[in-house]
Amino acid sequence: MLCSNMVMRWRNFFFFALFCLIFSWGGIAYSSDDVSLPKEDTETPSWLYVIRADRATLAEGNSLLALEGIDPDILAFTDRPYREHKIITWDEFAELWGEGEGSFADVPPNVVLSGTAMGDSSTHCGAEVEFLDAPALYAGYDLGGRNAIKVPIHSWADGLGYPMVGAEVLIKVLYEGAAPRACRPMEEVSGFVDSVVTTCACSNFGVNIFGLSGGWGVNQEAMIKTLIQTGVRKFRVNNIGGWPDRAYEAINQETGKLSQTEQDKVSVYVPSQYFVGPNFSINATKNKFSGWPNIKHWVIQLDACNPVDTSSPVYCSNPTEAGLSRVDLAAYEAQIHQAVPAFQGQSYSVEFVIPYQDESASPQSVLAQVKKATVDAFPGVRFTLEKTEYPFWVGSTSTDFPVDQANAFDQFAKSNGFAGGTFAETGWPSACPKNPATASLTNECAFLKSLIQGSSGFSDAKFVAYWWLMGAEDVNDGCGPDSWGLFDPSGSFKCPGSF
Repeated sequence: MLCSNMVMRWRNFFFFALFCLIFSWGGIAYSSDDVSLPKEDTETPSWLYVIRADRATLAEGNSLLALEGIDPDILAFTDRPYREHKIITWDEFAELWGEGEGSFADVPPNVVLSGTAMGDSSTHCGAEVEFLDAPALYAGYDLGGRNAIKVPIHSWADGLGYPMVGAEVLIKVLYEGAAPRACRPMEEVSGFVDSVVTTCACSNFGVNIFGLSGGWGVNQEAMIKTLIQTGVRKFRVNNIGGWPDRAYEAINQETGKLSQTEQDKVSVYVPSQYFVGPNFSINATKNKFSGWPNIKHWVIQLDACNPVDTSSPVYCSNPTEAGLSRVDLAAYEAQIHQAVPAFQGQSYSVEFVIPYQDESASPQSVLAQVKKATVDAFPGVRFTLEKTEYPFWVGSTSTDFPVDQANAFDQFAKSNGFAGGTFAETGWPSACPKNPATASLTNECAFLKSLIQGSSGFSDAKFVAYWWLMGAEDVNDGCGPDSWGLFDPSGSFKCPGSF
């Protein structure tokens, strides 16, 4: 439910919010000792909303509720068992009427209004209405220069189920058993809008969790929890062992709280690090995977160069962008033929990714040899190609995610015999000294929103684009700390309206 009281006293707010919480579950009353909910009701958080306004009245034949003097901030908070809160704007609130099952467009929210009669603060008014559409700026009413919105509504008197009638009727008065009478323009309005489960439509969206020099911040477990609650199910984590294990443990723990259906959507993508050293050996990796039983799907990047040993003749700093440019084909084939069978028949599934980047890094003749060592040698195992995609770095000023390029790369991979493609990294920085004109929080949020919304246009439902990066990691990414992350160092979403 949505509570709005733009000038409401705190003590009144707390009383009213408690009342609304008790009765906000579709007509089923939960008392204060109902401390647990069924798991299927709690796998994603339900958000409730509080708005505040100076005055409320009906307009345009009682089909519109006009709220004057609106507070620009809307408080959002989660229902039990979650303990989250945030501030959103009216524009972000209006986006909850987006299409999709469970959205306010699918099921309009119930709104309980409370306030006092105009000019009579001793007369308390209350009613339940239904917001039929997103609130919009209202220009057809004399608002005296104050901010206002209008909302198409369906209303009931006193919550008894029959429509309200009469041109001047706004709500019915409820107080100390007296007979209801009309409340005309109402002041000190509070309203509480019932919950919506907000999960992003991001089955094709993943997040990179990277860090160097032990880069693991105090808020990163909380960030992973927030992402999974928001609906993110794909992660790409650097390395096995050390600080990355904390990321895997957090993903495993939060995944265990999901339903079986949602658990099956979670996958984690890990670079092989050339399977060098005790932390990155095939056996060590297998054992680690078994230790996180809630993660049932893994993606292993079969690095074609060695990012660990700087003395190696096939050393590279970034295996993804190096592609196959430094590959020793004989050694690479031997590694593949050792690794791929080792991960078959486990309690989890594994697919593999080949670093490609572009034709310069991975000439066609080399790619054909790698196909023989992978796709042809292991029928039934899924092998895909990967590259990075950064419009920002090539000087683009458009913050539209390049869906066409994603589809083109996917088709290129399939035309060469692979199962498809993936963007291992993409993103936009909120600040960067190398291109300050286009690096901004506004552009980062616009690109992120375009990616999440545009991913529904991917030609293959299995194509995933991984955002660079989660946030607060100690990574030399060319722009400085906290430039690319989804979260700021405090653990708050930088772009809360993008999901």
